[in-house]
Amino acid sequence: MGLLISAGVETAIALSALGYLLFRSQNRRAAALAFVIALPMSPLAFYTVEYAARAIRWSLMVADGWFVPGVVILFAAPAQEPAKWLAAAVPMVRRAIRSQPVTMALVVGLGFSIGEAWFVTLTFVWMFSGSGYTDPWDPWRFSGFVIDWLGLSFLHGAFVALPFAAFARSGSFLLFLLGGLAGMTLHFFLSYPSQLLRFDFFGLGNVWALVLVWCWMTGFVVACALMLWWLARRPSTAVKT
Repeated sequence: MGLLISAGVETAIALSALGYLLFRSQNRRAAALAFVIALPMSPLAFYTVEYAARAIRWSLMVADGWFVPGVVILFAAPAQEPAKWLAAAVPMVRRAIRSQPVTMALVVGLGFSIGEAWFVTLTFVWMFSGSGYTDPWDPWRFSGFVIDWLGLSFLHGAFVALPFAAFARSGSFLLFLLGGLAGMTLHFFLSYPSQLLRFDFFGLGNVWALVLVWCWMTGFVVACALMLWWLARRPSTAVKT
């Protein structure tokens, strides 16, 4: 129950932020639609990469072990970032992106992260129930989970703000893709060191590895907050259609 309650707390906070963004939005219907589109995109991206990794493993006759998790880690950013772009395929959402790219990016990030949080939570619950394990922990033991997911909610929006802002200023699909590539790069550099530490490649041990990951993520949050402040101050020059 502790994990479920923590996911519920994270969702409640994220929905409060969504309410504020919808209040600030110039097109609430488009923002709400973008949020709904982003909700199922995390499991879609995960299973796309995982099944592709398993197909590659079978075709190459590679032993399981490290291969599938390694491919999932390597291709998490190239799968998750384009999944968030799908909201821009809707013309109404695309027009809203041209007028408020940062707001729309944060809305998409919230939808994606809520879907991701519940996907991970329900996956763990299913794994625990299948093994006969019951969760005896109090919700406060998952405070780190809540803080981590709240940071990721913001960063998911920050990464997709790059292609959205590029499109808002130029209306160019090519610049949209270049902004998306920059978002993928940031996403990769956010997650890859933590995956290396998970395997204890640096020999730091669990405590120092956790401290390093938290410092790394905090630095990303601060840097991306400054980036969004700068992007929000840049006027859109795209012609609205």
